[in-house]
Amino acid sequence: MTWKDNLRPASFRGVAFHMDDRSHETGRRIHNHEYPKRDANFAEDMGRRTRTWSVNAYVIGDDYMAQRDRLIEACERQGPGTYADRWRGAQSAVCETITLVESEHEGRYCRFSIKFIAAGTHPSALGIASAAAQVIGAAGALSGAAIAAFAAAAAVPQLVDPRRLGELGGSMVTVAAGRVAARSVDGSVVMLGRVQQR
Repeated sequence: MTWKDNLRPASFRGVAFHMDDRSHETGRRIHNHEYPKRDANFAEDMGRRTRTWSVNAYVIGDDYMAQRDRLIEACERQGPGTYADRWRGAQSAVCETITLVESEHEGRYCRFSIKFIAAGTHPSALGIASAAAQVIGAAGALSGAAIAAFAAAAAVPQLVDPRRLGELGGSMVTVAAGRVAARSVDGSVVMLGRVQQR
């Protein structure tokens, strides 16, 4: 078996075309950090680069106009489709651009430059919402802890009439060593003071 025996028919969404050649781009997404007054850099790896294929294709024959229109329609359709590559086989891809060239001097023939991008996978909407909820929850907890710490360290002591402790409503009231602290349901301190001696 020769290498030519491994070549496959090319198509996109089942619409066949001929290929002269194609280029395939892949690699890693690298963010290169460079620092002032230093001779060293840091190449941060951000994951695999999106795979792309730049294809030089053509259709030929008495019905080339119908073939041309079918290929254009397939490339303009929304969403991913199956791109069958002559050298690599089938993969899920989207068409980013398609450019065609027709000439009076080249009858029954139309040339294309097509750029395909790997379709990849759709991000999970549930995961995005969950991450946002976790951030909001953590921010609320941090805010409550900061208020409690500030109140404990910087609040000016107030005289509190022990007969009025019930007026603090749904707060949790503690009295120890002559001091009173009222905490809200989330645990933040809302008042500190000393019990007024009667």
